[in-house]
Amino acid sequence: MEIFGVDDRKRRKIKKRKGGKVRTSQKIIIGVFLLFVLFLIILYFHSQKVIESILNEEQIFQREKVEQFETARERISQDNYEPSSPRLIRTFGDSFTGLSTIDRDLTDMYWDSQVSAFLFPPRISMKKIRDCSESACGYHIQDENWQGFCNHENCLESHGKELFIDGEELQLPEEINQENLISISLGGVSGDWYLGFIFGENNQDQNAWIYRFDGQDFYPLINNETNFDFNIKEGSVNGNLSFGGTWDDLYIVYGGYFGQIKRLKHESQLIDLSDFFSLRLTIRGFFPKIQTSPKSQAVYICNTKNNRVNILKLWQDREGQEIGAVDLRSLAISDLSPQRIDCLPGDENFDLKILVNTRAGWQKWGLIDNGFNNKIIRQVVSKDINSTNKKVRSALISSYLIHSEKPWDDTFQLFFSSEKEDFTPVLPGNWYEINSPGKNLYWRVIFKNDIDNPYYSPWLDNFSVINYEIFEEEKEE
Repeated sequence: MEIFGVDDRKRRKIKKRKGGKVRTSQKIIIGVFLLFVLFLIILYFHSQKVIESILNEEQIFQREKVEQFETARERISQDNYEPSSPRLIRTFGDSFTGLSTIDRDLTDMYWDSQVSAFLFPPRISMKKIRDCSESACGYHIQDENWQGFCNHENCLESHGKELFIDGEELQLPEEINQENLISISLGGVSGDWYLGFIFGENNQDQNAWIYRFDGQDFYPLINNETNFDFNIKEGSVNGNLSFGGTWDDLYIVYGGYFGQIKRLKHESQLIDLSDFFSLRLTIRGFFPKIQTSPKSQAVYICNTKNNRVNILKLWQDREGQEIGAVDLRSLAISDLSPQRIDCLPGDENFDLKILVNTRAGWQKWGLIDNGFNNKIIRQVVSKDINSTNKKVRSALISSYLIHSEKPWDDTFQLFFSSEKEDFTPVLPGNWYEINSPGKNLYWRVIFKNDIDNPYYSPWLDNFSVINYEIFEEEKEE
């Protein structure tokens, strides 16, 4: 019995020693954990200081832009400066504004590479409506091979140079010369059919005639007897016409190589919106489909051509005039790797409905357009545009394209500088001497925001001509 007692005490001592080791390990683990928590706390407060510092810098940056904008009118020189000699004048031009001449660190506008323009960042969201088991979710997509539109109980179709209504051939207007007719496009708007007849020869200038058809009679809107015409540039072959909007506010899109957008108001006023239709959108082919949204006051032009996906949005100012365009593909559906799309009218939930053909099949999506992020004032700043090694004495903005709310002088301001610090406010069309002349020349545009109108954004297309005067000899210090 005594031996067993001794063994029992030994076992208790062994257990005690093992328990001590366990408690020591636990203390080490707890200590490491507390150190890790302490590290996280320190890292959190440090990150908060960094974030606060960044926010402070952003606030300073915003205050500087606001101050520059608000005081610009007071600081614009009233002197009528003229260069001393034409031979000292140099020219900078950029018909398609690109990022190669832009200072990205100082620029906070959104850049659309397809439209080649700067604007406020768009705010859109997408919501899947359903996956489709049938092709095109049961819809028929028009293309170069077939165009048709059913209105009530009647269907109008075009096959080559012929029209058919409910399967019977339809006599074309007598002024239509089929020998010179290239193609027929059709669509439906406000319960009527609209037709576009393209005349001419390939590789030459062409003309488009537009008619409204009510099922009985053709009404010419644009032809050789109207007050305006629709000319198509040479080389823009195999293009198609599309129609959208309403009968008294009709949008007509030509999707050829040199794309065009026309707006026909009250069948009596033709507005050219082709500046918004970039060659980068049309160069690979564009078969347009037009939808409008009263809520966002926007026009959406979708490219339904196979493997040529675009969703072009045109937005308006308060007076209902188009002032900008943006391609929404990269923001809306690029993650779906779309092969083809079609656009349908929106409803109370969506501004636009989109049929998307993906590798997984057809899907139906809804687009919600919330306008633009225009909560802050924004700017675009160039890199050095002086191509010489001499100091710049003065500069002139001769030609540029900016759209904004009216009056424009209350929505954006232009500047020049040689050091990116002391910017000189300027008006286009006038020469201005540069403050603190240097061997660099930068342009800058500050755009005022409109927090009361989330659907507003300015639109900067290009500075196609900027003239500047250099010193003939180095200026003595």
